[in-house]
Amino acid sequence: MNTIENLTTTVVTSNSTIETNNLSRRTSLNSTRHHINSISAPIQNSHKNKTNSSNMIMNDEFSSSNSIPSAAAVTVAFAKDKKKSLTAYEKLLYDSQHDMRFKAEEKAGRRIGFYRIRGDIGLGNFSRVKLGVHLLAKEKVAIKILDKTKLDERTQRLLLREITSMEHLHHPNIVRLYEVIETPNEIYIVTEYAPGGELYTRISKAGKFVEDEAKSIFAQLTAAIDHMHSQGIIHRDIKSENVFFAKERLIKLGDFGFSTYSEKNQTLTTFCGSPPYAAPELFRDESYIGIYVDFWAMGILLYFMVTGLMPFRAENVGKLKKSIIDGHYSIPPHVSEECQLLIRKNFKYFFFNNEK
Repeated sequence: MNTIENLTTTVVTSNSTIETNNLSRRTSLNSTRHHINSISAPIQNSHKNKTNSSNMIMNDEFSSSNSIPSAAAVTVAFAKDKKKSLTAYEKLLYDSQHDMRFKAEEKAGRRIGFYRIRGDIGLGNFSRVKLGVHLLAKEKVAIKILDKTKLDERTQRLLLREITSMEHLHHPNIVRLYEVIETPNEIYIVTEYAPGGELYTRISKAGKFVEDEAKSIFAQLTAAIDHMHSQGIIHRDIKSENVFFAKERLIKLGDFGFSTYSEKNQTLTTFCGSPPYAAPELFRDESYIGIYVDFWAMGILLYFMVTGLMPFRAENVGKLKKSIIDGHYSIPPHVSEECQLLIRKNFKYFFFNNEK
């Protein structure tokens, strides 16, 4: 568990006040209460450290017998003396509420809450992702920034699913949600930062993985998906673009915008995800069991890792749909029998006997 996760719940609301102690907050997206994961610690017993104001006036700053301190001077001196007794977190909290430099940085988009905002990481249709640094923990985070004025009903629904799913998932191979911050115009989703980039980018630039590396990544993803399914959560958008490298040999599954909660063996009907990773049921407009759609996508992902290609390829979506429904795919001979069996295992719920 990293430094950020050791700190307690903090939510920064639209008026920039801080609420602590495992707070539940009401969000404008769905008007229901939900818990936000933590990355900061509450103020504890700060009232015990306050110095009596009558003693404050006796400080050197006001020791001259020829003048009577103004109310403003007393207030400044009290603040300075108070800060001396605060913890590092308490000082940061105090500055965030009283220091005009903090407010100026926030207005300029260089800071939000306890995070200093750095350069760009990515860009989406309704959002941009920035690199952030926690001012106290000094740890890097990814900050997804969404313009509230551009969020239609569908996008709001996907955003709520993403937040709700990530709140319930705590696994070393799943991107961790730290905090959600809402201002009058924007929503900030603060998550774990994976500096190694996407799995898709790695393969696009360097080509297929050796099987040992592919199996290691596949095993980590399997552990993440097992945990996800044990919580009743179906991802529905597993693909190489949503797998991130936190370290050279450590991957994280992210992007839960299409995720949903599903009871065991409950059927779903919504088409989600990327067509090259979609199971046949999705193209047939049939109901489907969510976990099998995730398993199918895992088979596609393993194939991609060991070959650098997609098992189903076509020049347009219509032909891709037919190829997937017909089950026309082949595995190159350089792929080991063990790996071929693993790929087939993930496809077996849909068609095992159609392989060429």
